[in-house]
Amino acid sequence: MKAKHVFWTTVVSMMVVIVLAGTACQPQQAGASQATDVTVVTSEFKFSPDTITVRAGQRARVTLDNTKGALKHDFHQPDLNLQAEVDAGKKTVFEFTPTKVGTFDLTCDVPGHKDAGMVGKLIVQP
Repeated sequence: MKAKHVFWTTVVSMMVVIVLAGTACQPQQAGASQATDVTVVTSEFKFSPDTITVRAGQRARVTLDNTKGALKHDFHQPDLNLQAEVDAGKKTVFEFTPTKVGTFDLTCDVPGHKDAGMVGKLIVQP
């Protein structure tokens, strides 16, 4: 009876080790499910930071912070189909997943803001 108990204890222990080892070898996909958080402060008349870097295929969550701004602003990038607005004294959050790699121009398309220097860059890395 004692030999049977030792045998089954050994079998169960080995099964637990195999399951744990298999779990440890699983590839992690954290990048696919997590978003890159970016905060862009908008003011008269600039984006801060004026250059944003994200990764292709990874979701980006952008907070446009205009809490100190006196005017409405927007965040526009036509090649990536990005358009978001933020009212004066407010914040807005939007998400996107870039699929194109490259450096793209960002602008505030509120009339006169781009001409006043409200421009930036969005870098999408592979």
